[in-house]
Amino acid sequence: MSEVINSILNIGLGSILQSAWDQKYYDSIETIKQANLIVLGHQGAAIGKTTKMNCHSWGIPTSACKTGRILAKDPENSCYGCYASRGNYSYEGPQKCMHERLEQLDHPQWAEAITVLINRRNKVKGQFRWFDSGDLQHHEHLSKIIQVCEHSSQVKHWLPTQEHALIVEHVIGGWEVPKNLTIRLSAMKKNGPPPTKLASYLNAFPNVKGFIGTSNVGDRRVWEASTDACPAPTNENKCGSCTKCWAPVANVMYKKH
Repeated sequence: MSEVINSILNIGLGSILQSAWDQKYYDSIETIKQANLIVLGHQGAAIGKTTKMNCHSWGIPTSACKTGRILAKDPENSCYGCYASRGNYSYEGPQKCMHERLEQLDHPQWAEAITVLINRRNKVKGQFRWFDSGDLQHHEHLSKIIQVCEHSSQVKHWLPTQEHALIVEHVIGGWEVPKNLTIRLSAMKKNGPPPTKLASYLNAFPNVKGFIGTSNVGDRRVWEASTDACPAPTNENKCGSCTKCWAPVANVMYKKH
């Protein structure tokens, strides 16, 4: 844990920039079509909905993962054989869509536009998952997601990530983790322990209003023996009524698939 923190302190937090929220622009977006043009670049699945979860999600290609694409080279690591690099995710249509989402991320009004899409689909309350594929790109990306969470307060957000350094950078730099956001720091090793000490350290900061938990991945033997096991594999690979990923639950173990 100390190595991660020291590497962040050495880069100089003062150099980090954060985009300002444009409320006037948000209010000017009248239609889903306008928002889609910003988040996707055209009409289509600017945000998706997977069969596993009862909520919408947003993802980008796994080829854009910073840490994940390195971990994916080693069979002992959790990202090796990632589900989001094969199956339906590998088809031309989904890949094209995810690459277009990635390209649109730098649009200056991306945060406002995707917030419109999330709020239109969750007018009273709801849940949203960040990264059913892919991961955080840089601190500005994280800060935009934080803005989205802050302006969709009726929605519970879940953000799983291997980019631990970005989360440390954000928290010790004084930026807030809003109360409706649960960040889960993913374990790097398959069947390995989750980074619970780092999560506990970060949760102690007063600017963490939400929750920073952890997750890990295990093969069937390890997953079945875990008290933290995700129940989806016993429920036709669907979340059903379970909301552990969004809740202030210390750790969730997922079955490797």
